[in-house]
Amino acid sequence: QFAEYLRKKGLVSKTDAILDDYRKIYNEKNGIVEATVTLVERLPEKTRINLREALKKKYGAREVHMLEKVDHRLIGGIKVKVGDEVYDASLQNSLRTLESKLLG
Repeated sequence: QFAEYLRKKGLVSKTDAILDDYRKIYNEKNGIVEATVTLVERLPEKTRINLREALKKKYGAREVHMLEKVDHRLIGGIKVKVGDEVYDASLQNSLRTLESKLLG
């Protein structure tokens, strides 16, 4: 029925945006935070659990859905993105900052 409604209203091309907005509303109402964690290699289970608990506490969430991405360009460290907030403790970012200070 929902798909038929979108078709009738000419909104089929906007399905992805509609579903994304719905997910955001659902997550907000249910205390769910989505975090993207980027690192050089997968997190050990204990670290994953600790990070999830820290994010729950920081954002007052009941649940944290974490997506782990592996990116060898980071060289080391971690990057965590929640909504529009980014915590970048990667070695790549540290080197970029150092370079900027030395050459700036």
